[in-house]
Amino acid sequence: MLVPVTVWAGLLVTLAPMAAAAGWWLLAAGVLACLLVAVAPAPDHPVRHGVSLAARWAVVPLVSAAFAAYLVPGHQPLAEAGFVVAASLLAVAAGRLRHGGLVAVGVLTAATLALVAVGLAVEPVDSVPGPVAGPAGVPLAAALAVPLLAGARRWWLAVGVLLAVGAVALYQLGPVRLGLSVTAPADLLGAADAAVLRTGFGAVIVLAVVAAAVAALRSTGTGPSWWPVAGGAAAVPAALLLDPLASVQVAAVVVLAEILVGAVVELRSGLAARPAVAAAGALGLLATLPLAAMVIGAAVALLGVAAHRYRIRYADTG
Repeated sequence: MLVPVTVWAGLLVTLAPMAAAAGWWLLAAGVLACLLVAVAPAPDHPVRHGVSLAARWAVVPLVSAAFAAYLVPGHQPLAEAGFVVAASLLAVAAGRLRHGGLVAVGVLTAATLALVAVGLAVEPVDSVPGPVAGPAGVPLAAALAVPLLAGARRWWLAVGVLLAVGAVALYQLGPVRLGLSVTAPADLLGAADAAVLRTGFGAVIVLAVVAAAVAALRSTGTGPSWWPVAGGAAAVPAALLLDPLASVQVAAVVVLAEILVGAVVELRSGLAARPAVAAAGALGLLATLPLAAMVIGAAVALLGVAAHRYRIRYADTG
């Protein structure tokens, strides 16, 4: 259930940097990210499994940043760390909850439809003057969108949410205002004179970020019962040290690394179009991200590989 709940939680903090990078071309960036995720191979190889584990863990600081930015602004590092700890403990107990994922997807789908309806129901606010990014920023915006779609099982729903919310946010706020808005969906409601809905929107945010964090921590395969807590422990330093944009960038690096490793593993058995396209796309998008994010992302990926090796030894020894 990692996707589509991740796309709802991730959009809370990803729309703004995507709009700042690509302006009106934000939707094209979403399509490009979708195409890369769709062609990404997923071979059964221990290194790829390790990087995949790291990619799931990297989602947690991203959604914790959304929780703090919307619900406890001004206390973000401690709020994010507390959220990660709580989500880790909930993930341990979440195996006893039945059909919780389907309920979360249903509620969040309804919330998306409501947000789109509100955004389209009124005339857009006056545009803010300023420079608007163009198509040159599409690769960077696509890189930032990749973590929202990685591992998509219901890719059509995940992409639909991204494009629908992105389109109505652009329509209502414009690319400049959207690019400057740290909390874009909440600002969309305010711009549409729907501030009365913000209480309900806060409840939806809690559901989205909790569901995404729990799904990420529980989607990392078999392991000891405390395995989600290990993922949470790995995510706490990032939650304390990274701002929302840096969290998105690091998650993008790790997920693109997962795609690249999977493509390289496939290419080792022979040249083929799909892994070649995936490798070229992942490298191209990685080149748009800051060096600091690449260094941190590489460290997270190596941590995931080491953790996966430990998990294999644990499974062998019982």
